[in-house]
Amino acid sequence: MDRHQGRKNPEALAADRQAAYDRRPKLCCCCIPIRVGIGIIGAWWLIYGVVGAVVSFLDFLCSQIAQGVVYCVLAVVGILGMVAACARSVAAATIFAVCYWVMTIIVISMTIAILVVAVVKHQDFIGNCNGQDYTSSILGNATTIYINQDWQKYYRNVLIGSIVISIVLALLNFYFAWKACSYISNIRANNRYRSEV
Repeated sequence: MDRHQGRKNPEALAADRQAAYDRRPKLCCCCIPIRVGIGIIGAWWLIYGVVGAVVSFLDFLCSQIAQGVVYCVLAVVGILGMVAACARSVAAATIFAVCYWVMTIIVISMTIAILVVAVVKHQDFIGNCNGQDYTSSILGNATTIYINQDWQKYYRNVLIGSIVISIVLALLNFYFAWKACSYISNIRANNRYRSEV
């Protein structure tokens, strides 16, 4: 009796494993299905974009208006994400994934530019704070040197916190952009499985 009799060949086993993997529900974060996760990401970007646009357009400065336009685009990308989650369409998911990657790169570039300006111009910002002549506090009068040191410590702490938060948010944006691409392959696998059945 042949010991290999009754076994599938390696190609068939690999195809079965791939089919089982493709049918398996994909997750976005721990226990959230990827479709729901894409809808949540889209809703988050929509809310963030609308709130950011409203706040930016309330100031009539050119830089704020440009930022408001970016927020409006974020809101549109959020709508695309919600449509992609509801429609289960490869085309809608592809458009969302491409837009999400582009906006992620734009937002991260803007954040890096803001942080670079904050680092380069830190003496100007501290000088502006010192120029306000805050020489008294609840505890009494303070010397200018003490106040200058306080502003430097405060500015350094805020800058470090901003950098850490920016890195965490950038990593989250990259993760969710990757999940948006994963959603496309999930839709394709489900469509392939449905066409075979």
